[in-house]
Amino acid sequence: MKKLILLPVLAVILSLTACNEKVLTIADNGKTVELKKGEGFVVQLTGNISTGNKWKITTPENDILSTAKPSEYKAEDERIGSSGTYYYYFKSNGTGTAKLQMVYGPKDNPEKKPLKTFEVTVVVN
Repeated sequence: MKKLILLPVLAVILSLTACNEKVLTIADNGKTVELKKGEGFVVQLTGNISTGNKWKITTPENDILSTAKPSEYKAEDERIGSSGTYYYYFKSNGTGTAKLQMVYGPKDNPEKKPLKTFEVTVVVN
């Protein structure tokens, strides 16, 4: 019986821990974000993968920021051609300031001008 009680409690604790991760959206474009060393964050940007466009990270990984896990794309619904959200996961590895820059455009033609850009300055203490 104790195990049955512990499972829901553990699930709540884990979900609350995950909620502490900062979420950045296009509304944060151009802003400065402050993190503690070791803290992670998620960038959520809308797009439409069926158009051949994709969000791409244009700044290289560095001593301050790195990707925490592979990016994901989740469509709004199952209709062909529907838009969705890209999720990019980052973690802070060291202290200092770093820029995170991303562009949205043709995934197979980097020479073409991006349709959208996203940039934040990340300060890690």
